Amino acid sequence: GQRGCGKTTTARVFATAINCEQLVQFQKDPQQTVIPCLMCRSCVAMQQGQHPDFIEIDAASHTGVDNVRYIIDSASLLPLMGSKKIYLIDEAHMLSKAAFNAFLKILEEPPMSVIFILATTDPQKIIDTVRSRCFQIFFKPVASQTLQQRLQEVCQREGIAYNDAGLAMIVKQTEGSVRDALNLLEQVRFSSA
Repeated sequence: GQRGCGKTTTARVFATAINCEQLVQFQKDPQQTVIPCLMCRSCVAMQQGQHPDFIEIDAASHTGVDNVRYIIDSASLLPLMGSKKIYLIDEAHMLSKAAFNAFLKILEEPPMSVIFILATTDPQKIIDTVRSRCFQIFFKPVASQTLQQRLQEVCQREGIAYNDAGLAMIVKQTEGSVRDALNLLEQVRFSSA
């Protein structure tokens, strides 16, 4: 998906849900149980950014084979707190071809206790042999009306004066990117202060 549309955030929520202590109950009765519960030890550790089984890697600055070898070696270790060790590789398209090739074996046969999540703004740069081993989810830009409603909520919560035409202009400029819309709103707020 494009920048700022929720790929990394969704991956973090998914990782939190996978290791939530309420997962078993959710699997038994999904209509009566909400995950992530945000109260168990695992969920709290994720919220604090201190979960030992959630490893987030920025592939833009860790592009080489050595970085992938480290992931492969550490993936063989069992999770410490949760039931799964989850690796989020953000901007995965930035990995070198050699790094992707080193990654293939573990993607073909990952340990039962490991989940890999690859997030990218450019899926065509991920080599076909890797893409074919992935379950792909495509994120679309956030709809203009939804994004404008979100900006209105932020303005109301933060006490920011706004008008609908101004928010519509921000939404149009950011092309469905929530992050860009929030950043632009913040810039406008401080430039008019």
